[in-house]
Amino acid sequence: MIKWLSLLTLIMGCSQINTINLKKHTFNQDPKILIWFQIEGLAPEQLAMLRFAKYSAGYRTAFESSSCFGGMWNYNLFKLRPNGHEGFLSQMTGKSNIKNSCEDFKHKPLWNYLSHFKSGVFEIGTSGRTSLERAWKCSEGEAFKEHLTLWKMSPNKKRSKFTFNVLGNDPFEKGNVYYDQSCNRKRCRGDLVDSVKGVFSSFAAKESFTLFIIRDHSYARALKRKDIKKARSILSKFEELYSYFHTRFDVKRDLLILVTSSAVRNIELPNAGRDWKSFEQKGRKVLFRRNSLMSYALASGAKAENFCGIYEESEILKRVLIQQKKRMLGI
Repeated sequence: MIKWLSLLTLIMGCSQINTINLKKHTFNQDPKILIWFQIEGLAPEQLAMLRFAKYSAGYRTAFESSSCFGGMWNYNLFKLRPNGHEGFLSQMTGKSNIKNSCEDFKHKPLWNYLSHFKSGVFEIGTSGRTSLERAWKCSEGEAFKEHLTLWKMSPNKKRSKFTFNVLGNDPFEKGNVYYDQSCNRKRCRGDLVDSVKGVFSSFAAKESFTLFIIRDHSYARALKRKDIKKARSILSKFEELYSYFHTRFDVKRDLLILVTSSAVRNIELPNAGRDWKSFEQKGRKVLFRRNSLMSYALASGAKAENFCGIYEESEILKRVLIQQKKRMLGI
């Protein structure tokens, strides 16, 4: 009798289908490719700008295909509402004592734990105070930048020999900062989607383990200027990139796609009809509230289950690194 019960239990266990968010999911699967979108200012409700731009009432954005949704407390040891740069640093280093100074680069970032990964960050809309390029200017940043390749979609003010274009076919080396050839003082002529695709294809062409972070501050800036049309355009490009990575790799086994926000800009979305039209096209009736005390995370693919729930921004790091046997990589 005991043997039959054991056999029945085994059969039931083998026939069980694991799901998360009503989707089939393989738990405890370590990704080979980690794509991480960091979008300052983004709140989940703002995805309505993409939903309502379509004529189909049942349209679902690519972001909504995520397996897991999480909320992150945005405050740190020094500020109740840190800016986006500080929040993203906290996420990438696992530390809450971020001061927005050179001391921040003493902290060990994610890519230094993933020594077997090829790691790069693609920045959009960053300034001197919000760019990781500061690590190249601070004596404390030597270890921080050592294993990192940085691309900036911004003008090459220093006339550096390290540049990139939409083809992205140049060899990229770790420890270097590359500037977009299409950018001048006024704007960048290159398309964001094409630039990211080109850079990633060249960077990760021969690598089986890749960390690629897309770090954006332009979306929050568009919201601040009440340029809702521009904000929706930026969000649409990120949705296109999300879909691109989602279809390029085996999202169930090889890929983790992570989308996190910080310094979330709370805006009152208008009623339907004329109010919405003037809101989007002319930036009218854009009502701001204080930045949220909570940021958000969306995850899909291998290890996505780690990002459900409510936690602090600094906990993102360990949720990326935690191993199948719940061991940490030296944290």
